[in-house]
Amino acid sequence: MQQGFILTAVAGPDLGPQGIRLQATDHLQREVVLLGSQGQQINIQSVRNQAMPLLLLTDQAEVSGQRVLIPETALIGIMPLAADALQGVLQAGQAEQLLARVGVS
Repeated sequence: MQQGFILTAVAGPDLGPQGIRLQATDHLQREVVLLGSQGQQINIQSVRNQAMPLLLLTDQAEVSGQRVLIPETALIGIMPLAADALQGVLQAGQAEQLLARVGVS
């Protein structure tokens, strides 16, 4: 099942003992962590180089309370929406409606 997250901020990436990680925050103020390794950084680089906010789609995400973990093996996609347009959706309180229209949870 595909999941979607509207990311509003990113920090990093950081190199740690378990590989590379990119910290992000979504529109619900959850911590979203994208994991990578020295040989697999495409997800991290794809998100890091985008203007915020963005709509991230993924086939793998572990949601636990206020934390979302996206493993390095996940396939991700970034919905082609202008950051300004997505910011307008957020300001209008329409984020959940947008996610529903896209067909993600």
